[in-house]
Amino acid sequence: DDMEVIQTIVPIDAHRTMSSLLVRPTPAWPIQIMIAAAVAIVVTSLGAALVARRVVRPLSELTRAASEMARGSGPPHVAEQGPADVRNAAAAFNTMAARVTRTLESQRHLLSAVGHDLRTPLTAMRINLEFVDDDELRDGRMRNLEELQALSEQVLTAARGASGEEPLQ
Repeated sequence: DDMEVIQTIVPIDAHRTMSSLLVRPTPAWPIQIMIAAAVAIVVTSLGAALVARRVVRPLSELTRAASEMARGSGPPHVAEQGPADVRNAAAAFNTMAARVTRTLESQRHLLSAVGHDLRTPLTAMRINLEFVDDDELRDGRMRNLEELQALSEQVLTAARGASGEEPLQ
């Protein structure tokens, strides 16, 4: 059972063959090799787990920050740590988040300014319509003004909603 047998048969001519038989014991695996192999597997697994954790943690933080930004909960900042590629991705994300936040803030200010700037001419037009004698003309223009007023209020509400402010009552 613990023997390895190898037989070789080589034909010499039509009537003769040469045969050889090699019998050797199968070497037993020394316990030191088995222990060394087990230690190598454990050490390699721990090393791989540490390297994977070093990469996965910053990527998980980047994913969390992207989700926060998608929900609109403010500009998140991601720590620029980990391997070079992950640091570069975090830096690019931080730059993008800052730019998107500045753009959204600028749009909010623009919407707010437009909404406020529309109130003055709308009020002046409403006052001027009070002096129109033609009831039908005055009522038609007043409906148009009310539509414009509603649109300007929607713009202001959108501007307040984009900044997270509570709408004014």
